[in-house]
Amino acid sequence: MSDRNAGPRDRTETLDRETGPKRWTERPDRNADRNAGPRDRTETLDRETGPKRWTERPDRNAGTPPGAVKCPVPVLGAMSGIVFHATERHDAVVEFYRETMGAAVRLEQLDCTILGYDNMLFGFCERDRTDDCGTLTFVYPDREGVDEARERLAEAPGAGAVETPRENERYDIYQFFAEDPDGRTIECQAFLDDAVSLP
Repeated sequence: MSDRNAGPRDRTETLDRETGPKRWTERPDRNADRNAGPRDRTETLDRETGPKRWTERPDRNAGTPPGAVKCPVPVLGAMSGIVFHATERHDAVVEFYRETMGAAVRLEQLDCTILGYDNMLFGFCERDRTDDCGTLTFVYPDREGVDEARERLAEAPGAGAVETPRENERYDIYQFFAEDPDGRTIECQAFLDDAVSLP
C-alpha cells in the first residue's frame, strides 16, 4: 500500500521479463543537477558531446583586493540592497566614511567601492558628476554613541554643517545632521524608546 501512495514522480512501473508481473522501482532523481542553486553552477553547451551540461561557477570573490572583505554569495531571503552614489571625489569620500563614520570596505570594484556599516550597504562610484541628494542615516545604540559621532565629525576634514545633537520628540530620537565632503546629508541618531529594536 505504501508503494501505491508514492507519487508517480518518485517511482516507475516496469514489466519484469523473468517474473512477468509488473513491479515498482525507484526512479533516480532526474532533477538532482537541477536542484543545485543557479548561483552555484551555470549551464553550458559542450561542443564535443553536444548536450548541455552543468559546470561549477568560479569563485565570485577571486581577485578581491587585499584588505577588502569578501562578499558571501547571497542566499535567497537573506539578500541586502545597496544604494550607490556618484562622486567626483571617490577616494576622499570613501576615506571619510571609513575613517570618520567607521564603515568597512566590503568590495572594491573598478571604479566603485561598496561600504558597509552594520547592516547598511552603500557605495560610491567615480563619475564626472556628484549625487548629493538623499540622507545616509547612521543609527547608534544610545545618546553617547551619537555624541561621540558628533565629536568625530566636528574634527573631521571635509565634514560640514555639523549640528548640535537634540531630541526629536516627533520620532522619539536623539539626532543631528552633518554633511560629507560631497555635501551629502548624514544623520546620526539613536532611538530613545527602549522597545525599538532594529536588526
